[in-house]
Amino acid sequence: MPKHKTEWKERRARAVQDRMEYVRKEIASMGGSILEESDTYVKFRRGVIIITYYPFTGGYTGKGIESGRGILNLKKYLTDPSSRKKPNS
Repeated sequence: MPKHKTEWKERRARAVQDRMEYVRKEIASMGGSILEESDTYVKFRRGVIIITYYPFTGGYTGKGIESGRGILNLKKYLTDPSSRKKPNS
């Protein structure tokens, strides 16, 4: 394998580890509990909602919440009800 591809894979692996550590701290600060974790995602529960967060891309999804990107946006969505979009009437 070319040297640059090996270096890229090592940098990505370090970045994912750093992001996973940061996400674990943020989940704990939100009062969530981690249910499942892999190299590519973290699945956690906050209240009755189960959320899957993908640290490398920053995407999140879950039943009963809007999908989006960014752990800080997710944190704001879960802790600040006024930040949620209102359904069209």
